[in-house]
Amino acid sequence: MKYLESGVHCNDNGWTFRTSVNNDYPHAPWWTHNEEEAKKRPYSFINVTAEITGFVLRFAEKESPLYKKCVKFAENMISLLYSNDEVGETYGYCMLLHAINQCGLAERFDVGKISALLKENVNRTIERDIALWKNYRPRPSSFIQSPNSPYYKGNEDIVDTELDYLIDTKPNNGVWSITWNWGKNYPREFAIAENWWKAICAMGSLKLLRNFGRIESYEITWTK
Repeated sequence: MKYLESGVHCNDNGWTFRTSVNNDYPHAPWWTHNEEEAKKRPYSFINVTAEITGFVLRFAEKESPLYKKCVKFAENMISLLYSNDEVGETYGYCMLLHAINQCGLAERFDVGKISALLKENVNRTIERDIALWKNYRPRPSSFIQSPNSPYYKGNEDIVDTELDYLIDTKPNNGVWSITWNWGKNYPREFAIAENWWKAICAMGSLKLLRNFGRIESYEITWTK
Protein backbone atom coordinates (compact mmCIF):
# COMPACT_ATOMS: atom_id res chain seq x y z
CA MET A 1 0.00 0.00 0.00
CA LYS A 2 2.87 2.37 0.74
CA TYR A 3 4.26 1.78 -2.75
CA LEU A 4 0.87 2.49 -4.34
CA GLU A 5 0.43 5.58 -2.15
CA SER A 6 3.80 6.90 -3.34
CA GLY A 7 2.40 7.60 -6.80
CA VAL A 8 5.40 6.04 -8.54
CA HIS A 9 4.59 4.98 -12.12
CA CYS A 10 1.12 6.47 -11.74
CA ASN A 11 -0.44 9.39 -13.63
CA ASP A 12 -3.89 10.93 -14.10
CA ASN A 13 -5.15 7.80 -15.86
CA GLY A 14 -3.70 5.25 -13.47
CA TRP A 15 -0.65 3.00 -13.33
CA THR A 16 1.43 2.56 -16.46
CA PHE A 17 1.58 -0.75 -18.31
CA ARG A 18 5.38 -0.67 -18.60
CA THR A 19 8.18 1.18 -16.82
CA SER A 20 11.65 2.11 -18.04
CA VAL A 21 13.21 -0.08 -15.33
CA ASN A 22 11.93 -3.13 -17.22
CA ASN A 23 14.63 -2.63 -19.83
CA ASP A 24 17.40 -3.22 -17.25
CA TYR A 25 16.37 -6.81 -16.54
CA PRO A 26 15.50 -9.99 -18.47
CA HIS A 27 11.94 -9.70 -19.74
CA ALA A 28 9.54 -10.69 -22.50
CA PRO A 29 9.64 -8.44 -25.59
CA TRP A 30 6.18 -7.01 -24.84
CA TRP A 31 7.46 -5.67 -21.52
CA THR A 32 10.12 -3.52 -23.19
CA HIS A 33 9.48 0.13 -22.39
CA ASN A 34 9.29 2.39 -25.45
CA GLU A 35 7.57 5.77 -25.38
CA GLU A 36 6.62 5.68 -29.06
CA GLU A 37 5.11 2.21 -28.76
CA ALA A 38 3.22 3.28 -25.65
CA LYS A 39 1.49 6.03 -27.64
CA LYS A 40 0.12 3.40 -30.02
CA ARG A 41 -1.71 1.72 -27.12
CA PRO A 42 -3.55 4.56 -25.36
CA TYR A 43 -5.64 2.15 -23.28
CA SER A 44 -2.81 -0.14 -22.16
CA PHE A 45 -3.02 1.31 -18.64
CA ILE A 46 -6.48 -0.19 -18.10
CA ASN A 47 -5.68 -3.82 -17.29
CA VAL A 48 -3.02 -3.05 -14.68
CA THR A 49 -4.91 -0.06 -13.26
CA ALA A 50 -8.17 -2.01 -13.06
CA GLU A 51 -6.54 -4.84 -11.11
CA ILE A 52 -4.68 -2.51 -8.75
CA THR A 53 -7.80 -0.40 -8.28
CA GLY A 54 -9.81 -3.50 -7.43
CA PHE A 55 -7.20 -4.51 -4.86
CA VAL A 56 -7.22 -1.06 -3.26
CA LEU A 57 -11.02 -0.87 -3.16
CA ARG A 58 -11.12 -4.20 -1.35
CA PHE A 59 -8.34 -3.68 1.19
CA ALA A 60 -7.41 -0.01 1.66
CA GLU A 61 -8.85 2.27 4.33
CA LYS A 62 -11.94 3.94 2.86
CA GLU A 63 -10.91 7.38 4.08
CA SER A 64 -7.39 7.16 2.67
CA PRO A 65 -6.29 9.33 -0.26
CA LEU A 66 -5.32 6.17 -2.15
CA TYR A 67 -8.81 4.71 -1.83
CA LYS A 68 -10.42 7.93 -3.02
CA LYS A 69 -7.97 8.12 -5.92
CA CYS A 70 -8.90 4.60 -6.98
CA VAL A 71 -12.62 5.33 -6.79
CA LYS A 72 -11.92 8.12 -9.26
CA PHE A 73 -9.87 5.79 -11.46
CA ALA A 74 -12.76 3.30 -11.44
CA GLU A 75 -15.24 6.01 -12.42
CA ASN A 76 -12.99 7.16 -15.27
CA MET A 77 -12.42 3.65 -16.62
CA ILE A 78 -16.11 2.82 -16.51
CA SER A 79 -16.96 6.09 -18.28
CA LEU A 80 -14.47 5.11 -20.95
CA LEU A 81 -16.13 1.70 -21.26
CA TYR A 82 -19.52 3.38 -21.75
CA SER A 83 -18.25 5.76 -24.41
CA ASN A 84 -16.05 3.38 -26.40
CA ASP A 85 -16.98 -0.28 -26.78
CA GLU A 86 -13.78 -0.85 -28.74
CA VAL A 87 -11.57 0.05 -25.80
CA GLY A 88 -10.67 -3.63 -25.24
CA GLU A 89 -8.76 -4.64 -22.08
CA THR A 90 -11.71 -6.86 -21.14
CA TYR A 91 -9.86 -8.92 -18.54
CA GLY A 92 -9.05 -5.85 -16.44
CA TYR A 93 -12.64 -4.66 -16.52
CA CYS A 94 -13.85 -8.10 -15.39
CA MET A 95 -11.49 -7.95 -12.42
CA LEU A 96 -12.67 -4.43 -11.59
CA LEU A 97 -16.34 -5.40 -11.69
CA HIS A 98 -15.64 -8.39 -9.43
CA ALA A 99 -13.96 -6.09 -6.90
CA ILE A 100 -16.81 -3.56 -7.05
CA ASN A 101 -19.29 -6.32 -6.20
CA GLN A 102 -17.08 -7.67 -3.40
CA CYS A 103 -16.40 -4.40 -1.63
CA GLY A 104 -19.93 -3.04 -1.45
CA LEU A 105 -19.78 -0.42 -4.19
CA ALA A 106 -22.45 -1.97 -6.39
CA GLU A 107 -24.87 0.86 -5.64
CA ARG A 108 -22.33 3.52 -6.58
CA PHE A 109 -21.82 2.03 -10.04
CA ASP A 110 -24.40 0.72 -12.48
CA VAL A 111 -23.25 -2.88 -12.22
CA GLY A 112 -26.15 -4.10 -14.35
CA LYS A 113 -25.06 -1.95 -17.28
CA ILE A 114 -21.39 -2.80 -16.75
CA SER A 115 -22.18 -6.52 -16.59
CA ALA A 116 -24.16 -6.39 -19.82
CA LEU A 117 -21.34 -4.60 -21.64
CA LEU A 118 -18.72 -6.99 -20.31
CA LYS A 119 -20.71 -10.06 -21.33
CA GLU A 120 -20.70 -8.71 -24.88
CA ASN A 121 -17.00 -7.95 -24.70
CA VAL A 122 -16.15 -11.35 -23.26
CA ASN A 123 -18.11 -13.12 -25.98
CA ARG A 124 -16.36 -11.02 -28.61
CA THR A 125 -12.92 -11.53 -27.07
CA ILE A 126 -12.95 -15.33 -26.64
CA GLU A 127 -11.08 -17.03 -29.47
CA ARG A 128 -13.45 -19.61 -30.91
CA ASP A 129 -11.09 -21.06 -33.49
CA ILE A 130 -9.68 -24.07 -31.65
CA ALA A 131 -6.79 -24.33 -34.10
CA LEU A 132 -5.46 -21.05 -32.72
CA TRP A 133 -5.47 -22.15 -29.08
CA LYS A 134 -1.94 -23.50 -29.45
CA ASN A 135 -0.95 -19.84 -29.80
CA TYR A 136 -1.38 -17.07 -27.26
CA ARG A 137 -5.11 -16.45 -27.60
CA PRO A 138 -7.88 -15.76 -25.04
CA ARG A 139 -9.58 -19.07 -24.41
CA PRO A 140 -12.91 -19.30 -22.55
CA SER A 141 -11.00 -19.98 -19.32
CA SER A 142 -9.46 -16.50 -19.55
CA PHE A 143 -12.83 -15.29 -18.24
CA ILE A 144 -14.79 -18.37 -17.13
CA GLN A 145 -13.31 -20.38 -14.26
CA SER A 146 -16.38 -22.20 -12.98
CA PRO A 147 -20.08 -22.75 -13.74
CA ASN A 148 -20.79 -19.84 -11.37
CA SER A 149 -19.13 -17.35 -13.70
CA PRO A 150 -21.48 -14.62 -14.96
CA TYR A 151 -20.04 -15.23 -18.43
CA TYR A 152 -20.74 -18.98 -18.51
CA LYS A 153 -24.33 -18.81 -19.77
CA GLY A 154 -24.30 -18.88 -23.54
CA ASN A 155 -20.73 -20.17 -23.61
CA GLU A 156 -21.36 -23.65 -22.24
CA ASP A 157 -20.43 -25.39 -25.49
CA ILE A 158 -17.14 -23.58 -26.03
CA VAL A 159 -16.20 -24.15 -22.38
CA ASP A 160 -16.85 -27.89 -22.78
CA THR A 161 -14.72 -27.80 -25.91
CA GLU A 162 -11.83 -26.29 -23.96
CA LEU A 163 -12.17 -28.87 -21.19
CA ASP A 164 -11.99 -31.64 -23.80
CA TYR A 165 -9.05 -29.87 -25.41
CA LEU A 166 -7.11 -29.76 -22.13
CA ILE A 167 -7.66 -33.46 -21.50
CA ASP A 168 -6.76 -34.40 -25.07
CA THR A 169 -3.61 -32.27 -25.26
CA LYS A 170 -1.96 -33.02 -21.92
CA PRO A 171 1.27 -34.97 -22.54
CA ASN A 172 1.29 -38.44 -21.01
CA ASN A 173 4.42 -37.75 -18.99
CA GLY A 174 4.25 -34.08 -18.19
CA VAL A 175 2.20 -30.91 -18.31
CA TRP A 176 1.01 -28.58 -21.03
CA SER A 177 3.48 -26.31 -22.80
CA ILE A 178 2.95 -22.58 -22.51
CA THR A 179 1.70 -20.73 -25.59
CA TRP A 180 4.30 -17.96 -25.77
CA ASN A 181 8.04 -17.40 -25.86
CA TRP A 182 10.55 -14.58 -25.69
CA GLY A 183 11.99 -15.12 -29.14
CA LYS A 184 15.79 -14.94 -29.02
CA ASN A 185 15.83 -12.70 -25.96
CA TYR A 186 17.42 -13.95 -22.75
CA PRO A 187 17.35 -17.70 -23.57
CA ARG A 188 18.78 -18.77 -20.20
CA GLU A 189 16.34 -16.69 -18.17
CA PHE A 190 13.40 -17.69 -20.36
CA ALA A 191 14.16 -21.38 -19.77
CA ILE A 192 13.67 -20.75 -16.05
CA ALA A 193 10.60 -18.54 -16.49
CA GLU A 194 9.08 -21.06 -18.89
CA ASN A 195 9.26 -23.78 -16.27
CA TRP A 196 7.68 -21.55 -13.64
CA TRP A 197 4.87 -20.60 -15.99
CA LYS A 198 4.26 -24.21 -17.00
CA ALA A 199 3.66 -24.97 -13.32
CA ILE A 200 1.37 -21.96 -12.86
CA CYS A 201 -0.64 -22.78 -15.97
CA ALA A 202 -0.83 -26.47 -15.05
CA MET A 203 -2.38 -25.63 -11.68
CA GLY A 204 -4.82 -23.29 -13.41
CA SER A 205 -5.85 -25.99 -15.88
CA LEU A 206 -6.27 -28.59 -13.15
CA LYS A 207 -8.41 -26.23 -11.08
CA LEU A 208 -10.53 -25.51 -14.14
CA LEU A 209 -11.04 -29.23 -14.81
CA ARG A 210 -11.92 -29.83 -11.18
CA ASN A 211 -14.36 -26.89 -11.05
CA PHE A 212 -16.30 -28.37 -13.95
CA GLY A 213 -16.28 -31.90 -12.54
CA ARG A 214 -13.82 -33.37 -15.02
CA ILE A 215 -11.40 -34.53 -12.31
CA GLU A 216 -11.82 -35.14 -8.59
CA SER A 217 -8.35 -34.17 -7.41
CA TYR A 218 -5.07 -32.70 -8.57
CA GLU A 219 -3.50 -35.95 -9.69
CA ILE A 220 -0.97 -35.91 -12.49
CA THR A 221 1.74 -38.26 -13.66
CA TRP A 222 5.30 -36.95 -13.46
CA THR A 223 8.57 -38.37 -14.74
CA LYS A 224 12.09 -37.20 -14.06
